[in-house]
Amino acid sequence: MRRTAWDVAREHGIPIRRGSGTERTTCPWCSGGRRNKTDRCLSVTVTDEVLLWCCHHCSASGKGWFDDRRDEAGPHGVAHG
Repeated sequence: MRRTAWDVAREHGIPIRRGSGTERTTCPWCSGGRRNKTDRCLSVTVTDEVLLWCCHHCSASGKGWFDDRRDEAGPHGVAHG
C-alpha cells in the first residue's frame, strides 16, 4: 500500500501543513527544548515519491518513501521515528 506525505510525516512526528512542495516547520527532535520553541528550523520537502527533512539546528535529517522502500534517517545513524 502506498503511503502519503501525511502518513510519512505522522510516522516521524513531523508537523506539515502542505502535502507537496517545500516548507519550514518546527523540529520534533529539538524544538521542544529550545528557548524559541516556535522557530521553524526543520526544512521539509515533499516530492512525488519521498518526504525529505533537514533540521538547521540539530542536524536531524532523513527521507521517508511513499512506497515499500525503507525510510532513512541520519546523520547519526539513528532512526527518527
